[in-house]
Amino acid sequence: MSRRLGMPPTRFTSARARAMLGDMRALDACLSDPLPPSPRDLDAVFARLSSCPMPDSASRAAWVGWSCDRLGFAFVGGYASALALLAPGGPPRVCLAATESGGARPREIETRVDLDAEGAVVTGEKTFATLASKCEQLLVFAWTGERDDAGHKRLRLVRVPAGARGVTIVDRPALPFAPEIPHATVTFDGVRVGASDVLEGDGYARYVKPFRTIEDVHVLAATVGMLLRVGRASACGPRALEDLSSVLASLGALAAADAASPATHVALAGAFVSFERALTDHEARLFAGDVAVREMWERDRPILRVASRARELRAAAAHRRLEAAVTGADA
Repeated sequence: MSRRLGMPPTRFTSARARAMLGDMRALDACLSDPLPPSPRDLDAVFARLSSCPMPDSASRAAWVGWSCDRLGFAFVGGYASALALLAPGGPPRVCLAATESGGARPREIETRVDLDAEGAVVTGEKTFATLASKCEQLLVFAWTGERDDAGHKRLRLVRVPAGARGVTIVDRPALPFAPEIPHATVTFDGVRVGASDVLEGDGYARYVKPFRTIEDVHVLAATVGMLLRVGRASACGPRALEDLSSVLASLGALAAADAASPATHVALAGAFVSFERALTDHEARLFAGDVAVREMWERDRPILRVASRARELRAAAAHRRLEAAVTGADA
């Protein structure tokens, strides 16, 4: 219509518009492409991710999830896609090593990164690093040993090769859900890295804090992609596909949005509500086909609840910030 009126054709140049277009490509594939064989192990999941033709992170997560018949494998596709967006330029197999014996909040981080003229040295232990034993690189959340004027620890994120001298990775016992996903204790014994391996910016504000939101978006995209596969295989009917497609279409915009914005957190909370509603309405039909697939879903579904409390708190805080902004504007 714009051409008919003598106007130039619309050009989608913003990151959000590109993400939405990319996500529609992924949705189109999930709804109409022939179903590929499901990966049999994590190596095959990573190979699938490496071969993904989709241009943006949420689309990649959905496309890899669509290739999987179990939630654990789909989760890995979403997790890896989220990390690639958080810290681009690394190898495909990366994990975030943040959690220590006291937790992952800034005040609880004791792993040290000591900066010097040659680069940096990393020393400490992470107690729960997802996919560490399957990864080429670890993104290590570490304390510089310094504090700011308010007494808060100065924290950085450091790239450490998983095979570097001084790195020891020991897998923990498998969890009762998604047992295909390994979690490990990782020890760093004076690991030397280069100056460029210490990422720019505050390790918490720029990386670890927003990753919680970025991970939620991408894991949900991968989960929806997997459910679209399952639904097509079970001939679940149009309503289920429509409801899941609506959730997936919203996630491309969220992946391109500011992960610190309260509006993003409110919209993400809404996406999860829509997702849960779709499950309530259609779960029986989605899993009416393959008994083994249904049993794996029932076993693995608790992984989606692991971060639910954190999401609820973020959404509540986002609503308070938005309400305060409205009150301030009216005042």
